[in-house]
Amino acid sequence: MRASHGPWLVFSLALASCGVDDLPPEGQVVLHVATDAPLPLALGQVPPDSHVALFDRLSFEVFPPGSSEPCDACFRAFEVDEAMFRASRASVGIVSAAAGVRVRVRLFRGNLDAPSPRDTSTIESVAQVLAKLEGNPGLVEGLMRPFRAMVDFQLACIREDHQPRRLSERRRRPRPEPTAILTERARDIVCVAAQASTFPPGPAAEDRSELIHFVALRCATGERFETILRPSRPWAEGGLRLAELGEPELLGGESRERFPEAWSGFLRKDDVVCSWGYFPLTLLRWAGGEMPREHVDVRALAKRWARRGWTTLEGLTAELGLELAPVGRGRAGRHVGVLEAAVARMSEPRPGKRG
Repeated sequence: MRASHGPWLVFSLALASCGVDDLPPEGQVVLHVATDAPLPLALGQVPPDSHVALFDRLSFEVFPPGSSEPCDACFRAFEVDEAMFRASRASVGIVSAAAGVRVRVRLFRGNLDAPSPRDTSTIESVAQVLAKLEGNPGLVEGLMRPFRAMVDFQLACIREDHQPRRLSERRRRPRPEPTAILTERARDIVCVAAQASTFPPGPAAEDRSELIHFVALRCATGERFETILRPSRPWAEGGLRLAELGEPELLGGESRERFPEAWSGFLRKDDVVCSWGYFPLTLLRWAGGEMPREHVDVRALAKRWARRGWTTLEGLTAELGLELAPVGRGRAGRHVGVLEAAVARMSEPRPGKRG
């Protein structure tokens, strides 16, 4: 059964079309049954494999008022097919002078002599047939009661007969160590650091930082790349102090136009460039330098590795007790030395590591 198809069993109550004088004083009710459930194509005909009938029998049971059992000789069951429902011949007429008569209608399979209340394949509905179709205040409640009983019956089946689903065992795949790239690509690791100049306040278009010091180290071979670039505009003294460079070093720096070619001569296509955050690569791009194909943010990697974070390389150095070995001049050279030590520490195997 699929709820998306809507109810399969629909009841329509209609008075017989004959004249009033032909009816008993209390009237007659004709109960028509309609369904869109798969049924046999014709009585006695074997359906093809593509046509599977869900039901092939229809039964009516009449219950006296207040009784839980049908009255004697108040049961009718017969075979049905699609043609019978198309012709609206699946109906029964009921005459009763008493209010509260109930009719139970069932569609079921013909492998049993009579439908059983335990047949979960039977669609069952109970329709309240009233002697008077109008003016009865209990009409709505009478119609809703059987539907509530149906819900209770289904819930009882779930509680008594429901079997839990069998799920195949799911094996948890071990997560790769976040620092695996440092060991698997050890010969390609290049640590870089950069410093920028800051300028006195000016127009917004000229307020972008400018690369003045760039240091790189290929850890596996010890190859180094270092350059100090002359600023193209006036600089603020605070920027020099932060970079830990002197004015003579800055004025004697290399031409900015030659930097992209020099950096491309050092960088290899398989290099994995490691930096503290992304700002060094931003300065590299602004200076026209070639961008690496692979990049590792050591700040984010250290957070995953240690399950805590650091905002500065100095904090990482102090807490991990890293040995400081500056690779170049100024702050950038010191930072590359810290990065090299941090990469080496995170590449070491850890006992009891979690996947």
